[in-house]
This record gives sequence, structure tokens and C-alpha cells, in this order.
Amino acid sequence: MVKTYATLLVIAGAAVFSSCGPSKKMRAATARIDSLTTANAELLNLKNTLEDSVQSKANALLAAGQALQTAQSECEAAKNDLAATKNLLTEEHGKLDALRSRLAEELKDFLGEEGEVSLDNGKIRIGMGNSLLYPTGSSVVNARGRKALEALAGVLNDYPDLSVNIVGGTDDKPFRSNAADNWSLSTDRANNVVRILSSRYQISPARLVASGKGEFDPVADNSTAEGRAKNRRTEIVINGNLTQVWNALN
Repeated sequence: MVKTYATLLVIAGAAVFSSCGPSKKMRAATARIDSLTTANAELLNLKNTLEDSVQSKANALLAAGQALQTAQSECEAAKNDLAATKNLLTEEHGKLDALRSRLAEELKDFLGEEGEVSLDNGKIRIGMGNSLLYPTGSSVVNARGRKALEALAGVLNDYPDLSVNIVGGTDDKPFRSNAADNWSLSTDRANNVVRILSSRYQISPARLVASGKGEFDPVADNSTAEGRAKNRRTEIVINGNLTQVWNALN
């Protein structure tokens, strides 16, 4: 009986042992599988994220390439526009220089040492000493001055697209006559030149502007007689026609 009971204990112990051993291994294996599954899912998510990042960067690179190509095309177009504008400016400068030469030739008998014809910054400037155009202290253009304006008008009528600004100037010595001052005198002189050019020599009034600067725009030192003589002047300023240039820029 005792032997039988011992045998049963051995059999029962073996059964318990055999049931506990595989159960622990199974749980460990299951845990390992769960861990690997989680790691696999994380790696899969990382893979997808990296693929998305690579695609995003590829799209950004493609967009940058297209933007660069557009910028290069615009730059090339701008270079062509600039070259065309430079050509127009060079052409216009050539026309103005030819006009300057012609004016200098037509007016050489009138300007003398007091006057000059120059081209500067797209404008032709004709400096006429007041002794050519007016008696001292007067705004009435004298006979020789009208002859000079006739020669000037003969040239200007061949260039109807050019505007003309007549600017009067004086020295700084006080002048008062019939309630007039230097400023009024310079303005009256410019106005009278405009009237002669328009009414006597048929320059379109729409092309003409008269302005007086009095003593406030000197070209020489008023402390000397020579400087004051240079400041007593009338300037004819001829502006180039930049319509084509502006159209090219727009």
C-alpha cells in the first residue's frame, strides 16, 4: 500500500512538473513574440515616415528646380530688356548729340563767349547771356536776340517731339523797378522768349515751359563781376524724347 502511494506521488509530481515547465516557456515565447511584433510595428512606422520624408524632399527639390528654371528665364528676359533699353538710350543720345552739334553751328554767330551749347544727362542746354537777348534791367527781347531765337526755332521746328524749357536767371544784386524784383525779372524774360518762339516762329505752345529762378540758381560766384555776368543768363533746355525708353521698360 505504501509503495502504491509513493508511486502515485511520483506520478503526480511528474505531472505537475511537466505542466509547469512548458507553461513558463510558452509565456516567455509569447512575450518575445509580442515584443518582436511591437518592434516590427515601430520599424514599419519608421520606414513609412522615412519614405514620406524622402518623397517630401524629392517634391521640394523638384519645385526648387522649377523655380530656378523660371528665375533663369526671367533673368534672361530682363537682360534682353536691359540690352534693348541701353540700345534705345544710346540711339537717343546719338540723336541729341547730332542736334547739339547742329544748334552749336546755327547759333555760333550769336552765342559768342557768353553762351554755349552742351549735352548733359539727356538734356541739351543752350546758355544765352542776357546781353544777347535783353537791354540791362529789361525783359524786352532786342533785335539781335530775336534773330538768335529765329535761328533756334528753325532747328526746333524739325524736332516736334522735343519739349523746351526756358529758364531765366539773374545775379544777386538787388533789382527793383515798378515793384519788380530779380525773380520777377527772370520770369518775365523767360515768358517773353516763350511768346516769341510760339507766336512769331510757330513753336507749339504745348512744347514750351517758362520758368524764372532769379538769383537762386547761380552757375558762378556772385562775388565777382565775371561770375555775376554768367549768372545773368537765359537757358534753353531741350529734353530728349524718352517715350520709347519708358515703353520698353513697361
